[in-house]
Amino acid sequence: MPRSIFLIGLPGVGKSVVSMRLAGLVALSRVGLDDAMAAKAGVLRDYIQAHGWPAFRELESQTLAEIVAAGPAVVDCGGGVVEAPANVELMRRTGVIVWLRATVGTMQERLQGSHRRMALGSATDDDKIRELLARRGPLYTAAAAFTVDTDGKTPVAVAEEIATLLHDL
Repeated sequence: MPRSIFLIGLPGVGKSVVSMRLAGLVALSRVGLDDAMAAKAGVLRDYIQAHGWPAFRELESQTLAEIVAAGPAVVDCGGGVVEAPANVELMRRTGVIVWLRATVGTMQERLQGSHRRMALGSATDDDKIRELLARRGPLYTAAAAFTVDTDGKTPVAVAEEIATLLHDL
């Protein structure tokens, strides 16, 4: 029976674009967790400003549960999904978690001009990225079945690497 594939990692590692390529390789639908949340709540930055981060994290957990209930998919998770232990447990029970990782320089380069990176706010400087990595890195390490570095690789190459890892399970 097919299982879901959950891509986790900081903003700028390539989760969105890799998930699109990977879905085609493994013949699963692709779901963006942030996209699904925005479909329910509107502009996520506005939602956070109006309701706060705890309400955002609750919405994230509820939406993740709905995605899982809908059946196997490649899920591009928001960077902070691992901050709720229940989310990690749900992902482990229903699929495989893959941590996409990149250097701070790569993430910063990829984030230039982006308006969708809520955890970074308007800043994409090295200090903010390092702060997030210090906080979330251990959570990603603990959650992930596999870690795939994305530096210097095309999204197609990363997707193929993940598909190979999963094939060998």
